[in-house]
Amino acid sequence: MNRKQVEGHAKEAKGKAKEVAGKETGDKSTKYKGKAEKHEGKAGTVLGDINDSDAREDDDKEKDGAGDTSGNAEKHGKKHETVLSNINDSDAKKTKN
Repeated sequence: MNRKQVEGHAKEAKGKAKEVAGKETGDKSTKYKGKAEKHEGKAGTVLGDINDSDAREDDDKEKDGAGDTSGNAEKHGKKHETVLSNINDSDAKKTKN
């Protein structure tokens, strides 16, 4: 787990705590600020996941001696879109329930 992942998880937990506190006290402002912070933390965690997987792939290529990196930007761009799409889908399902 890298630094970005840890920071993302911490921010996500802090945001969830604020969201719950806002719900319990009836303070909509705190509730929505907490939700925003929670989602910001999720995004930070995803960024950390992406950075971590990119670093692992780079390490694997160095070990294998593969120097051809053409197409990596396109591949990683699609991966990022998929991860963010999955987060949005997950959040949409939670709000429907």
